[in-house]
Parts: sequence; C-alpha cells; structure tokens
Amino acid sequence: LRRQRQMCIRDSHNCLWLVKAIAVLMEPVMPAKADALWAQLYGEPRRNVPLSEALAPLVTGTKIGKPTPLFEQVPEEEIKRLSEMVSQRIAKARG
Repeated sequence: LRRQRQMCIRDSHNCLWLVKAIAVLMEPVMPAKADALWAQLYGEPRRNVPLSEALAPLVTGTKIGKPTPLFEQVPEEEIKRLSEMVSQRIAKARG
C-alpha cells in the first residue's frame, strides 16, 4: 500500500510538471488559455514566463486550484463536417 501511494505521488507530480510545461509553451499562441491553466495550477495567471520554467522543478506544497476544462468538446457532427470540408479542399487543390 505504501508503494502504491509513492507511485501515485510520483505520477501526480510528473503529470503536474507536464501541465506546467504545457502552460509555458501555449502562452505565446493562446495567452487566455494559458492564463486559465496557470490560475488552476497556482491560483493566478502568469505572463511572459521564460521557456526555462517548463523544465524547472515544481514548488512542492503549492495548493492546486480546482481543475476545469480549458476547451469545449467538439461535437462529432462538427468533426465530420470539417473533415469533409478539408477533403473537398484537398481534392480541389489536386485538380
């Protein structure tokens, strides 16, 4: 049981580190979504975070906010419609 707890802690830590790296990488192209992600991680948005922060260790003991989805799920019908549109454009471009 203790080993499982340690594995859970390790895996959670690694997942959160990955989420932090994603927040760093998405800030230049999706700043509002990055703000929301930083707020979930540290309680407040951050801007102009250096790329090196993605590899910096997490601050242990930080209380994490309540996770909420950053993006809406795209309905299956919309995916089909967009796929058809892309296929038509590709076919038209090929001639």
